[in-house]
Amino acid sequence: MSSLLYVIFYTLSTTNLLFLANCDILFSGERKVFIMTLGERIKQQREAKGITQLELARKIGYNTTGAISLIESGKRDLSLDKVCEIAKALDVTPHWLMGWADSPLEIKTDMELTIDELEGLNSEQLAKVRDYIQYIKFEGSKR
Repeated sequence: MSSLLYVIFYTLSTTNLLFLANCDILFSGERKVFIMTLGERIKQQREAKGITQLELARKIGYNTTGAISLIESGKRDLSLDKVCEIAKALDVTPHWLMGWADSPLEIKTDMELTIDELEGLNSEQLAKVRDYIQYIKFEGSKR
């Protein structure tokens, strides 16, 4: 039998954040621990997407690879804004980069997906959608 434990260890410096995730602690006393820093998560996702340090640097407003190298090695602190920029550039959530979520992808609700679909409609199309919603509500109230 095993239990799953999620623990976050942190220091004041965001780049020194250590994440102890998916610690499968077995009752036999055996332990499997996977620890990743913020920089390691950035590097892992960057490499998985086939993006070079220079490409990532340019996407987030740096001119050279030096800053990315320092970030990935944990030698440079990041503001929350910069974490968000990197997350967007790597198509992951800031929560995942910080180690606060298990999935790198944002899971959207049905309502959020619907809102995303409505964003490209003009006012006439939106009026038709509102009319249809009223029709569905009316039909549902008959039952």
